[in-house]
Amino acid sequence: MPSYESLFIKQGNELSLVTKLEELADINRIDQKLDLGVNKNVISENIISVPFNFSLKGDFNDFMQYLKTLRQLTYNLTIQNIELKQTEDSDLQIQLLGHTYWLTDKK
Repeated sequence: MPSYESLFIKQGNELSLVTKLEELADINRIDQKLDLGVNKNVISENIISVPFNFSLKGDFNDFMQYLKTLRQLTYNLTIQNIELKQTEDSDLQIQLLGHTYWLTDKK
């Protein structure tokens, strides 16, 4: 079982999350654009949530595999909305909206 601290991304380590998400997209043959929001919501003294919007394009099976591997990350990501549209070339255009959770240095 992961430790409490390992469930959260340490503030300042944004690059590690982006790198991991880019790896997942490459492995699963998904075109991906990432947008981490600038609005932060304080959850507790040392935890904040940051909204995200992932724009993805790929076929259905690759997208399902992407979601499966995304779920296996130790980071705490909450997907609140998934929007799927079929493109003219039969791929899917997908929007994932949700929140990431970050551990701050405040104690």
